[in-house]
Amino acid sequence: MIDVLRAEWSKLRGVVGPVVAISLVVALVFGVGTFVVGLGVGAVALPLHEHMLQASDTVFYPISTERGPQLDAGTMAFLTAAAVTFALGLIFLIVWTAATLVLANLLLRRRAA
Repeated sequence: MIDVLRAEWSKLRGVVGPVVAISLVVALVFGVGTFVVGLGVGAVALPLHEHMLQASDTVFYPISTERGPQLDAGTMAFLTAAAVTFALGLIFLIVWTAATLVLANLLLRRRAA
């Protein structure tokens, strides 16, 4: 059993680098996509919310120029945290799936032999 695992691991060592690189690129693309979509949703939601408040005669106080940039920075920080969390979750999912498939493949080959 140990010899089979060593032989299979030596075959897989050459593949591990590209698999990790592809996983990181996919996670980065999904993270950037999530971030851009979040910015788009925020850009539509904030003016729409103000319009809905004005249409329903709700009294609201506009944000001063001192607090406005802080609100924008907080929103950006929240969206960035969401994108990073999504990307890390995707990395974990891809690595976990790859490890499970490699182990299952090794065990099935061992049973067939």
